[in-house]
Amino acid sequence: MRYCYAHRRFTLYPQSVDTWNLEPQNYTPEFLAKAKATGFYAVECGFEVLNKVPDSSCRREMAATFDAHGLKIGAIRAGGTLQPRSGGRTARRGRARRRP
Repeated sequence: MRYCYAHRRFTLYPQSVDTWNLEPQNYTPEFLAKAKATGFYAVECGFEVLNKVPDSSCRREMAATFDAHGLKIGAIRAGGTLQPRSGGRTARRGRARRRP
């Protein structure tokens, strides 16, 4: 399975957006179509992006947009590491937004 990740490394190119402060609407139909056409099955979204989606209805709508392009949200980047020192906090952040 291939999934499109690391949007902070300009995966959303050629969009001219602040990749350190992405919004859910930055995952445009054009970007999703390009990701699918490139052969990806899923896209990584950051915890901070999903945290900006106001409620479960909007999360389902976002997931439906991905589905309409033949993609899933395959990974949630929560930042940090899963090392013992900070791993528990990182894992909890990721699980907090795991379901659409």
